Amino acid sequence: MNNVAETDINPTAKNIIEKLDKIEDFKRTEKDRAQISIIKSFGSLKFQIIILIGLVILLGISIAFTLTNNIVQPINYINKVISQLGKGELPEDKKTKFRRDEIGQIASSVDNLINGLRSTSQFAESIGRGIYNALIEMRDNLEKVDYEDRIRNWATEGLATFGDILRKNNDDINRLADVIISELVKKLNANQGGLFIVNKDEDGSEEYLKMEACYAWDKKKYLEQKVYLGDGLTGQAWQEQATIYLTEVPNDYITITSGLGKTNPRSILIVPLKVNDEVFGVVEIASISEIENYQIQFVERVAESIASTIATVKNTEQTAKLLEESKMLTEQMKAQEEEMIQNMEELQATQEEMERSQIVALEKDALLNANNLIFYLSRKFTINSANELASQLLYYAPNEFEGLNMTEVFYSDAKFEEMKVNLSRGEYWSGMTTIKAKSGDELLVKISAGSLGIGMSNNRYIIIMDNINDIKMLQN
Repeated sequence: MNNVAETDINPTAKNIIEKLDKIEDFKRTEKDRAQISIIKSFGSLKFQIIILIGLVILLGISIAFTLTNNIVQPINYINKVISQLGKGELPEDKKTKFRRDEIGQIASSVDNLINGLRSTSQFAESIGRGIYNALIEMRDNLEKVDYEDRIRNWATEGLATFGDILRKNNDDINRLADVIISELVKKLNANQGGLFIVNKDEDGSEEYLKMEACYAWDKKKYLEQKVYLGDGLTGQAWQEQATIYLTEVPNDYITITSGLGKTNPRSILIVPLKVNDEVFGVVEIASISEIENYQIQFVERVAESIASTIATVKNTEQTAKLLEESKMLTEQMKAQEEEMIQNMEELQATQEEMERSQIVALEKDALLNANNLIFYLSRKFTINSANELASQLLYYAPNEFEGLNMTEVFYSDAKFEEMKVNLSRGEYWSGMTTIKAKSGDELLVKISAGSLGIGMSNNRYIIIMDNINDIKMLQN
């Protein structure tokens, strides 16, 4: 037993111990490596912490510097300014920029206060040195503002006045024109005025200006006169659709009559009354004084309202006229309808009579063609056509008659000339004569000839011959 234990067990234990020793060595090596790695990681972490601490310190310094500039500097500036103001001193004029936060706004307000005090001080010094330009400029500005206010009020009142006039007189164009020109001349402190309105000729082919109303104007000058497009200054303003203002008026243009006598106007203002690029009239004003620019602008402004009202009044009058015409036309149509019913009854009776007459006429025409030779002649008395009986008795084919001179049929030239003269005069002719057939035979006939009129195509004359030889008389 002892031998077996020594032989089998001891070697095995030895091997196990050797393997355990190797494992221990391996683990010891791994432990040493892990310790080295931990030491290196700790050193790296320490370096990173040092860098982070440095960045935090730099950031704090930067924030402190920024706060100093944004808070401390404006506060120091404000403190300095207030201290100088307390001593009665004005700080120097320096351009200082501040941030737009609350403290910066306070500093800027203080800076604006200083600038205002500095301007006030300079103004006081200027007055002290006897420089009154600022006061003079202020006075001029006040006078200018007062003048502009008076002009604005004048124009506003005028527009309101004319608005009321246009509103109250929008149903009669004659009364509207009279009130407008009267008030307009008075508003401008002018002397004379005329208002022209666009009308059309009776046939509607051409437009012209007619003086509808005037104020202290020589109306005889335009009473019967029509001013067409482009005629004179008035027609020119209409054509160009633009204001004309003259301060050099021709001596023979117009005269202003007053208690002191007659004189030429110093200025003429002609303004077209237009709306939407369509002219409805022209207003012309004459004055012994110049018309100011603001007055011209006022007339141009009120001209559009006048044009619009004139257009409305004309449309209203035209509508009323059309309604009246429509009413009259309706009454006429009603009367005509009754008359038409009566006429229709009469026409029906007439038509029946005409049908009976037409039957009788056709029967007579057939009888006439059956018993008479009929020829249709041209203006030159050549034959255009003949009926069938003429072809049979005279032995001519129908186409042989075309273009044949009637002298070839008449035996007696004297009878033909007598008939020709009467027919040329538009007179009826009848008589008896002998005619020739193509074969040379002669026929005694009774002739009735007359004119067919100008509108009967190429046929101008008709000749009807009754053959006496066969005693074929026309039966009526």
